[in-house]
Amino acid sequence: MSEVTRYALWLLPDAAASDTVGEVIGRLSARYHGPRFAPHVTLLGWVTGSEQQLTKTTVQLAQQLRVLSLRGAGFDGEQYYFRCFYLKLETSRELMQAHEQASAAFNAGHSSDYLPHLSLVYGQGTVTDKPALRQELVTSLPVQFAVDRLQLVHITVSVADWRVVTTCTLGSASQLPVQLT
Repeated sequence: MSEVTRYALWLLPDAAASDTVGEVIGRLSARYHGPRFAPHVTLLGWVTGSEQQLTKTTVQLAQQLRVLSLRGAGFDGEQYYFRCFYLKLETSRELMQAHEQASAAFNAGHSSDYLPHLSLVYGQGTVTDKPALRQELVTSLPVQFAVDRLQLVHITVSVADWRVVTTCTLGSASQLPVQLT
């Protein structure tokens, strides 16, 4: 049985927030022995199709979307590997509209269980000191930040094998050069 080629669509924090959040993710991945990953807010977690068509759709969607201001709404964690510990985000009208537009553009169907969040740790039950970690991070992370780019990422079971396909500036037709992280 062959594995389905899967992609995710991410909103990327602006440069200042990305640097700050990236530093926190790096520190926490070392502390909890988890993988390091780029700061992002998942807009769609599962899209499939030809990479060429998905890239084209990503560029078109980026032209329609505008820079969004996102606000943290506390910390949480789950047993789910990719939501081990994260910053919950307020479900603003603009963010939910962006999710709906992305769902329509990629024929993903609207998901009523969309959970806007910014992951900080990946793992399986690795964060046991969540109250202390919440207290530590309350002053380390921005309360509010902008997302200004849309990124299509080829994802696999192994985070180390994830590959950026394209990154686009929101509100623009420009694709940014692919940078390996």
